[in-house]
Amino acid sequence: MGGLMTMDDLVSHKSVITEPICVKYRDHSVFEVPPPTQGLAALQGLSILESLDVSVDEPLSISALHKQIEAMRLAFADAEKFICDPSFRQIPIQQLLSRQYCLERSQLFSSTKAMTGPSAGKPMPSSDTVQFCAVDSE
Repeated sequence: MGGLMTMDDLVSHKSVITEPICVKYRDHSVFEVPPPTQGLAALQGLSILESLDVSVDEPLSISALHKQIEAMRLAFADAEKFICDPSFRQIPIQQLLSRQYCLERSQLFSSTKAMTGPSAGKPMPSSDTVQFCAVDSE
């Protein structure tokens, strides 16, 4: 058929079966494929929206769209920093999706104007401990 794949490519392929990640949004369980996909950003955006009172907005109103856009901007700022190949680095999935963290993120934007350049948050507490070692010839 003129493609670049061969039967050997198909025979040697190994599928990876992963556990989905999930959040509750308005009494629904929403599942996504875990990183390295962008599913984490989608779920975090929903979790941020869950922290807001979106029920007062008409579905396609300026206010509803503004909240959705800002929630996804925050989620993608975190995604840019934290989503990678989990074979090489641990991703704080549970912390990024936690209610407390998403509530904190939801409080970063105004209901009347767009954020300027949202940056990634800190889903895990940091002790900022530094260790220095000095070694001499003795």
